[in-house]
Amino acid sequence: MQSAYHVLEGKDVLRHLEFDRGDLRLQCEGELKGDLLHLRQRFIQTRGRKRDLTALIRESVVAFAAIFKALLYLKGEQVPRGNRAAVLGAARAYGLDEALMGSLADIERGARKPSRAELGTLVEAYIRQIRALCQQVDGMRP
Repeated sequence: MQSAYHVLEGKDVLRHLEFDRGDLRLQCEGELKGDLLHLRQRFIQTRGRKRDLTALIRESVVAFAAIFKALLYLKGEQVPRGNRAAVLGAARAYGLDEALMGSLADIERGARKPSRAELGTLVEAYIRQIRALCQQVDGMRP
């Protein structure tokens, strides 16, 4: 919240808020695991339909970008505002496949339109990357 807001009027109530890094790590871990489960379920439900696979990527990239911003904060990295920058920043900071994550971010913003077969392959790789990230976050200590 502190990285993406503007005071329109009155006192700045967020300026001096502090967050326990351990609590934030636990929250990120829970969100990641929940969203990974959701990603897997939705992937099965798409039955390989191109439109559904594309929608799955678009929706999940937005959801994961919010978590990625918190994970960047935990690593002491600059927290970007945009989803694509957050996805690529997290990929670099946590050793994820940057090309894959960039492709997913491009699909999310409509800049890339892969074939149905490629979409399936991308989602399978995406699931593996998020699973690996879950393991990293699980092992993190503040």
